[in-house]
Amino acid sequence: MKPSIVISHIILNAVFIMSSLFAQQRNVPYEYPLKPGMPQWKSFKTFRQKLDACQVPNDVLASMSTDALVKTCMSYPLYEVIFMAHEGGQKGFDAVLRGSNGFRELMTRKDAGTSLLSLYRSIDPQGYDPSWEPAKRGQFAATLIRVEVMLSQYSVLSNMSSSERQILLSVAIDKYNKKLLSIHLYAAYGLQNSAFLVGRVLIKQGQSDIPEPGAQAIHISDHVDKGSLLVMDKATLKSIMQSGQRSIDSAK
Repeated sequence: MKPSIVISHIILNAVFIMSSLFAQQRNVPYEYPLKPGMPQWKSFKTFRQKLDACQVPNDVLASMSTDALVKTCMSYPLYEVIFMAHEGGQKGFDAVLRGSNGFRELMTRKDAGTSLLSLYRSIDPQGYDPSWEPAKRGQFAATLIRVEVMLSQYSVLSNMSSSERQILLSVAIDKYNKKLLSIHLYAAYGLQNSAFLVGRVLIKQGQSDIPEPGAQAIHISDHVDKGSLLVMDKATLKSIMQSGQRSIDSAK
């Protein structure tokens, strides 16, 4: 075999190997090098230092698959601190976006909704052990709520097909019903988060109002576009969830 042909084979094999390694890397979520509890983390003097330590390198972001990016966002060390400090809901999530380049990148992905829906379907609201410590049970509930908040973003919903949103609606109502069976864990906050998601799906599906017999119609956006999550009374929550179920029933 001619030397030039041998060299060509070597180059092609090298390219193949590098491409394979690159593809493997793309599906691996980013491991944050510094996290709460680590000695260096404790040495930080400002919150800005913590934010900077939790940024994902741009070259890693660009090469990461959406599934890996979702997992990266799910393990973001500062999510709960920032989200709850800004009253949760959309206001809290907007604050997370301002501080995390990983979340900002996820919101631009066309397939973010598909990836998040797959993760959402895999979480059983009752899949916790009652014997767990309160903090561990709380973290379990917070994980489900985090996925719901991400799915409720209009940028995510807009890139989902109508059939995907209809599936999401069905899954969200199923999760809500299971939350009701564990109300001691999810409480009003968890139930309202379900209505927050269902309401936004209904809006994207073209339903902006819920007719109320003998009363003024409920404008869904009045209740799901506000900054704080805890703004919905029980009657409104019930109306949104019932409207979501009617949408599912009518599509059968």
